[in-house]
Amino acid sequence: MPRPASSPWAPSAQAIAHHGPFVAHAIAHFRRPRIPADTRFALIRKPLEPLEKPVAFETLAQLVAAIHRERGDAGLQMFDAEIHVFGEDEPRQGVSLFATEEGDSARYLGWVYLEGRGVHALRRALDVARPDVPVIGMAA
Repeated sequence: MPRPASSPWAPSAQAIAHHGPFVAHAIAHFRRPRIPADTRFALIRKPLEPLEKPVAFETLAQLVAAIHRERGDAGLQMFDAEIHVFGEDEPRQGVSLFATEEGDSARYLGWVYLEGRGVHALRRALDVARPDVPVIGMAA
């Protein structure tokens, strides 16, 4: 049964309709991942999950070793990708990383932060760490 316009819920519904865009923006803002400002290298496996903590690395070599462990023998596909971080106005540059499985399937490994660098820096580091395993499927 519909509530009459004079019900106590009517002003709330009007307020929600009026402030809906603000509420949606606030929710998107608080869903941003949190990366400490002093983090140089990081891997965020689920960047759209607000409680997901980044795995931080002190060196690029440690980050690359973790990526190689995670990928196994699968190929890699990489894309330059910006991400909005909680508490920051400007997005950070990074790389979205996928492991390519047999056939057309791909497994999302996460978003990689390399001090603001992109695909080319990550590819060079991956090649240096394991030249025996080619990095394939890179998207420019």
